[in-house]
Amino acid sequence: METGFVNFNHPVLLPPHESRTGWSQPNPSPFSSLMVSVVIPTYNRSAFLRDAIDSVLCQQEAAFELIVVDDGSSDDTEKIVESYGTAVQYVRQSNS
Repeated sequence: METGFVNFNHPVLLPPHESRTGWSQPNPSPFSSLMVSVVIPTYNRSAFLRDAIDSVLCQQEAAFELIVVDDGSSDDTEKIVESYGTAVQYVRQSNS
């Protein structure tokens, strides 16, 4: 039995609530009406940042906001995030 991941692109058949004689139709994704906040913390990891951002932006199951929190990176993190425009919120703090 596989565990850990749910693929909402494949319908899930659930027993009907009122009848025990058949199966119900596939339900819409339970995430379709949710708003999700995705936070990507980073510090000098610009080499991986574009892949992380792209993996979030390609999601289609839920509405989301994407926030990158930069802990004072000295690499090109800010430039990468800015290239996404308004699709990504950017929060930078000084590294102490």
